[in-house]
Amino acid sequence: MQITNTSFLTQTSSVASSTAKKEATEKKDIPFSSDLLALPKLELPTRESLAAEMEDFSGKIMQIFRDIGVKIPPEPVLRTDMAGNVRVAGEHPDKSRIEKAFDKETELSNQFRKLSSHQMLVHLGETHEAFSKEYARLENRPKEQEALVERRIAEGKAPVYMKIGIDGSISSFFGLSGGSLRA
Repeated sequence: MQITNTSFLTQTSSVASSTAKKEATEKKDIPFSSDLLALPKLELPTRESLAAEMEDFSGKIMQIFRDIGVKIPPEPVLRTDMAGNVRVAGEHPDKSRIEKAFDKETELSNQFRKLSSHQMLVHLGETHEAFSKEYARLENRPKEQEALVERRIAEGKAPVYMKIGIDGSISSFFGLSGGSLRA
């Protein structure tokens, strides 16, 4: 479906805005502010911004590993669990120390989660054209299109894993099957 005329979006928005303003003015208990309705500019990560984020995270994580005495090798593989906590995937002799460090360092945990989501967004953006072409190729084959969409949805939900190398390099992949994402 293509939308060729988007003027109705502006009309709907201004009607909603004036309606909200009128209701807020009538009630007098809730001050109206157009700032409440404004959304921040959406900025999507790029391959370049992702590389800068990876470099920053690498420096921080290597410093923390040094501070808490984590030895590499073996290289720890990090991921988030269902609750969003940063965890070590598989076994590592310093697994407990690494996980405790992420539990304690909220900023670092948030940076890991942000980096994970940015990696997935960049990957999905870079592979969207191929997905679109494949979907179009499957025209008039709705079952195959549905299967393709289901695979794409599953791909977007796959967890991101990051392996931290001895030199601070980070190699990333998602799901258990791999699909390397290098920044």
